[in-house]
Amino acid sequence: MDKRDVSLVMLESAMMHLQKANKRLAIITIVALVIMGLMFGFFVYLFSTFEITTEDVVVDSDVGNANYIGNDGDIVNGSGTCEEDNNKE
Repeated sequence: MDKRDVSLVMLESAMMHLQKANKRLAIITIVALVIMGLMFGFFVYLFSTFEITTEDVVVDSDVGNANYIGNDGDIVNGSGTCEEDNNKE
Protein backbone atom coordinates (compact mmCIF):
# COMPACT_ATOMS: atom_id res chain seq x y z
CA MET A 1 0.00 0.00 0.00
CA ASP A 2 1.51 3.32 -0.99
CA LYS A 3 0.85 6.81 0.30
CA ARG A 4 -1.78 7.53 -2.29
CA ASP A 5 -3.92 4.57 -1.22
CA VAL A 6 -3.79 5.65 2.43
CA SER A 7 -4.84 9.19 1.60
CA LEU A 8 -7.79 7.90 -0.47
CA VAL A 9 -8.93 5.73 2.45
CA MET A 10 -8.77 8.76 4.77
CA LEU A 11 -10.66 10.83 2.21
CA GLU A 12 -13.40 8.22 1.92
CA SER A 13 -13.66 8.02 5.69
CA ALA A 14 -13.99 11.79 5.97
CA MET A 15 -16.59 11.86 3.19
CA MET A 16 -18.66 9.16 4.93
CA HIS A 17 -18.51 11.16 8.15
CA LEU A 18 -19.69 14.33 6.35
CA GLN A 19 -22.53 12.44 4.66
CA LYS A 20 -23.75 11.16 8.03
CA ALA A 21 -23.51 14.65 9.52
CA ASN A 22 -25.42 16.15 6.58
CA LYS A 23 -28.12 13.50 6.89
CA ARG A 24 -28.52 14.24 10.62
CA LEU A 25 -28.64 17.98 9.91
CA ALA A 26 -31.32 17.50 7.25
CA ILE A 27 -33.44 15.36 9.60
CA ILE A 28 -33.11 17.88 12.44
CA THR A 29 -34.07 20.73 10.08
CA ILE A 30 -37.15 18.90 8.83
CA VAL A 31 -38.25 18.02 12.36
CA ALA A 32 -37.76 21.63 13.50
CA LEU A 33 -39.82 22.95 10.57
CA VAL A 34 -42.61 20.47 11.28
CA ILE A 35 -42.68 21.47 14.96
CA MET A 36 -42.77 25.17 14.04
CA GLY A 37 -45.61 24.52 11.61
CA LEU A 38 -47.58 22.65 14.24
CA MET A 39 -47.04 25.47 16.74
CA PHE A 40 -48.19 28.05 14.19
CA GLY A 41 -51.29 26.00 13.43
CA PHE A 42 -52.02 25.62 17.14
CA PHE A 43 -51.76 29.38 17.74
CA VAL A 44 -53.98 30.15 14.76
CA TYR A 45 -56.55 27.68 16.08
CA LEU A 46 -56.23 29.04 19.63
CA PHE A 47 -56.65 32.70 18.68
CA SER A 48 -59.44 32.02 16.20
CA THR A 49 -61.59 30.51 18.96
CA PHE A 50 -61.97 33.84 20.77
CA GLU A 51 -65.23 35.63 20.10
CA ILE A 52 -64.79 39.27 19.29
CA THR A 53 -67.96 41.15 20.07
CA THR A 54 -68.76 44.80 19.97
CA GLU A 55 -71.51 46.51 21.87
CA ASP A 56 -72.87 49.92 21.05
CA VAL A 57 -73.85 51.95 24.09
CA VAL A 58 -76.13 54.93 23.64
CA VAL A 59 -75.83 57.55 26.37
CA ASP A 60 -78.55 60.15 26.83
CA SER A 61 -76.82 63.53 26.68
CA ASP A 62 -79.43 65.20 28.91
CA VAL A 63 -78.31 63.26 31.99
CA GLY A 64 -75.19 65.35 32.61
CA ASN A 65 -73.45 62.89 34.93
CA ALA A 66 -70.56 60.80 33.77
CA ASN A 67 -67.68 58.88 35.30
CA TYR A 68 -64.26 60.47 34.98
CA ILE A 69 -60.95 58.85 35.70
CA GLY A 70 -58.63 61.17 37.55
CA ASN A 71 -54.85 61.37 37.25
CA ASP A 72 -54.43 59.05 40.23
CA GLY A 73 -56.74 56.40 38.74
CA ASP A 74 -59.78 57.09 40.92
CA ILE A 75 -63.15 56.97 39.19
CA VAL A 76 -65.25 60.01 40.02
CA ASN A 77 -68.94 60.39 39.19
CA GLY A 78 -69.66 63.93 38.06
CA SER A 79 -70.36 66.26 35.19
CA GLY A 80 -67.06 68.11 35.05
CA THR A 81 -63.45 67.76 36.03
CA CYS A 82 -62.58 66.04 39.25
CA GLU A 83 -62.36 68.39 42.23
CA GLU A 84 -59.83 66.11 43.90
CA ASP A 85 -57.49 66.50 40.94
CA ASN A 86 -57.87 70.27 41.02
CA ASN A 87 -57.08 70.35 44.76
CA LYS A 88 -53.91 68.25 44.31
CA GLU A 89 -52.39 70.70 41.83
